[in-house]
Amino acid sequence: MDFNDSPADAEFRAEWRAWLAANATPLGGDAHGFGAFVLRGGLDDVQIGRARDGQRRLAAGGWGAINWPVEHGGRAATPTQSWIYGQELGAYDVPPDTYAIGLGMIG
Repeated sequence: MDFNDSPADAEFRAEWRAWLAANATPLGGDAHGFGAFVLRGGLDDVQIGRARDGQRRLAAGGWGAINWPVEHGGRAATPTQSWIYGQELGAYDVPPDTYAIGLGMIG
């Protein structure tokens, strides 16, 4: 089995990496992801504001709902591209994904 990116997936990965590099903070030695979310006290006003700002920036860059059809603001990402999205996102300290249910199930 070939685990290398297809040309389309490699292009997707490169574009996403470039956006992350320009718009997010790489992980450091401090707690991050869900651990940071818990250590910061969960969903307080600061974290909700951080999540809103993060989602706004993702949406402005066209990364807010990658599985959605293009005509609805998404990228019509394939399952492989969705996996790549999560894999690359894991290298950055990002706000908690408080909108996952709304975007993934309701939207």
